[in-house]
This record gives sequence, structure tokens and C-alpha cells, in this order.
Amino acid sequence: MDNHVSLLGTVTREPTFYEGDTPRLKLTIKIHREYFTRNTGEAKSRDSYFDIVCFNSLARACQAVHYGDSILVLGKLNQRTITADDGNKVSVMEVSADHIGISLQNLVNEGVS
Repeated sequence: MDNHVSLLGTVTREPTFYEGDTPRLKLTIKIHREYFTRNTGEAKSRDSYFDIVCFNSLARACQAVHYGDSILVLGKLNQRTITADDGNKVSVMEVSADHIGISLQNLVNEGVS
């Protein structure tokens, strides 16, 4: 069974780069969705947040990604268990990125023509 995820969203804070034996970069994106309710036709919106992690040369290249950038992420959905600050084990979902692309919309927003 294949596990492929593609997400288009906005970076919610400056990504964090970790140097070491295996360089990695962590970031979070927000996907904003607007929709209308079925019964009343009322306009509503919902935001979803996704943690993204990338490794090695992709992590180094993604240092060019910044808060507010619109990016496309292609990767795999992973679940892992971590120990929280209070000592409890919690399940964490994140996307392990294979490819990240910066949207050309970023250039439009910066006034580049």
C-alpha cells in the first residue's frame, strides 16, 4: 500500500534547522478551507495544521523557506510516539517530505514581475 501525501499551505512560523549527522528541518503549514454548510448555505472556514520534517540535502535547501511562504509538500504521512514534558507517551503525526516547492505566488506577493 502506498503512502503519499500532497499538501499546499502557508508556513506558520520560521522553520527550525538542526545540524548534525543527519541535518533536518521542521516546519508547520496551515491549510485554510472555506465551505458552505449543506443545510443553511452558511459560509464557514476551517484551518488545519500539519507538521513537516525534511532531511539531508532537502533540509539544507529548505532553509530558503520562511514564515508566510506558500509551499507545496509531497511526502509520506508518519506516526511516531514521543514522551511529553509530563512523562506521558503521546502519538504524533507528521509528514516526512520528499519534495518541497515554493509557490510562485510568493514572488507575486513580494511585487516581483
